[in-house]
Amino acid sequence: MSACLKDEIPMLFNAKEIALGFKKMTVDTIRTSSQEVTSSWYHSEFDAELYIFKDKNENIIKQQLMFCGQIVEWNIIDGVRTGAVFETESVFGGQLKEDLRMDEHPMIYSLDQATSIIECLDCEDILEKDDLLQNYIESPRLSKMKPKDILKKYKSETRDTKSWFYRIMKTLAIVD
Repeated sequence: MSACLKDEIPMLFNAKEIALGFKKMTVDTIRTSSQEVTSSWYHSEFDAELYIFKDKNENIIKQQLMFCGQIVEWNIIDGVRTGAVFETESVFGGQLKEDLRMDEHPMIYSLDQATSIIECLDCEDILEKDDLLQNYIESPRLSKMKPKDILKKYKSETRDTKSWFYRIMKTLAIVD
């Protein structure tokens, strides 16, 4: 390919550009009858969103990166999932509606792109970069963790009988 033609082809995916564009938008506390979760939202001017959900002990329990119409998500129950965002226009009123469709199996290419974005993060507000990477690369799940590792990481959650974690531990017969 000639250098001239190469310069005319637009760059469709640039992990560093996306990552360096992230800014913290909001931090919210979500309270339910059984738990308290902190949600952080980061927005990049390059069509990307990052959501991080933490339990009251600051453990990441879910993360979701949306970029270029793709979704790469990790959570403590399901592990890594990928999908896509589809926008449909309402027949009445012309409003756009987003429909998230998750893949049956994680798409490795999407996961590689998400990992590239996280590796390039340089936002001083995102202190969990290593944890985010580990979650995408290793995909830890409660069902795959050793009981002692679960207890070590979520120890105080096992004492609160109303917490989501206590109920899971009770179902798995790890606590009485």
